[in-house]
Amino acid sequence: MNPVELACVRGCKEVLSYFVKDMNLKSKNEFNVDHATLTLEEQPFIYCPLLRKDAGVIEILLDIANMWSYDELSLILVFMKQVKWREGIQIFFKSNAVQ
Repeated sequence: MNPVELACVRGCKEVLSYFVKDMNLKSKNEFNVDHATLTLEEQPFIYCPLLRKDAGVIEILLDIANMWSYDELSLILVFMKQVKWREGIQIFFKSNAVQ
């Protein structure tokens, strides 16, 4: 697990913000090099914050506009509905990835 992925999994919003905003990391390859062969549920950098309902980390990840495909965004929304995370759904629809 690389430092960016670890920041997502551990919920270190400040560290993740540094990587995304200051170091300009904006591709899935920088979060998980095996992303192409893994399903969304197998990618801990997005799955763990969703399970923990970590609004800060999810907000940062969903504000990366070109990182998510339509299918991935659909799965993220379905998962948020399954865990009944109303705040997460609000974050989802306000994010740059959805706009």
